[in-house]
Amino acid sequence: YTATDLSDIPGFRLAHESETRVWENTESLGRAWVVGGSLNILKDQPARLDAADLGQVALLETDLDRPLGGKGTATVRSSRGGRVEVDVDSDGDALLVLAVNRGPGWTASVDGGPAQPTLPCDVAWQACLVPAGRHVVTFGVDSPAVRRGVAISLAAAAIVLLMVLLPRQLS
Repeated sequence: YTATDLSDIPGFRLAHESETRVWENTESLGRAWVVGGSLNILKDQPARLDAADLGQVALLETDLDRPLGGKGTATVRSSRGGRVEVDVDSDGDALLVLAVNRGPGWTASVDGGPAQPTLPCDVAWQACLVPAGRHVVTFGVDSPAVRRGVAISLAAAAIVLLMVLLPRQLS
């Protein structure tokens, strides 16, 4: 057994030590954060991407239709299944980044408005545009594959129920 020592790495501190060590990443952005800038990973120069501070800039696969510049805070209010609610406070137009793997069917709604598809962000995460002010952003997933699976399961259950309840014909 060799104890891992991360004390020389900036941003890590020993939070607990017994038979195992627990290291805290003191520079973690948490599960959701607000950024005031973006870079397009498909167009921007590699040197610019390498120098990006992911606490201030989101790496997107597209260009945005408006300039950003806001700074703010984000706090996860609740997280249940495929639904995450985040309280956001920003002083200008910004991106809310959610550290949840993005896949087909993910949408975001600001203050109960229309749901829009989330933006692929920082390779694996997702983001949505937020205007200045205080908002509640609701991320949700409505996967077509899950809906098809539920429909097939219900149809199969109905067939089994009919087979059990209908009188059997003797040949």
